[in-house]
Amino acid sequence: MEQLILKVKDKSKMPFLRKLLKHLDFLEVVEAPEKELTSKEKRILDDIEESVQQVKLHLDGKIKLKPIQELLDEL
Repeated sequence: MEQLILKVKDKSKMPFLRKLLKHLDFLEVVEAPEKELTSKEKRILDDIEESVQQVKLHLDGKIKLKPIQELLDEL
């Protein structure tokens, strides 16, 4: 038996994909359980999302970020 892992970018398309795959009698669909994130992983993701948002605001000219040297001096 061959296996194929699909990563669906748009979660809203999952019902359609499930329905489509169900009609293919030569396939067995086995869904992987979603992993629960630890509180540390959630904090890291939140920090990354906040950083990305700040970069977007900076690129749009809405905020000014500190120069790297200033950040390093703070360490």
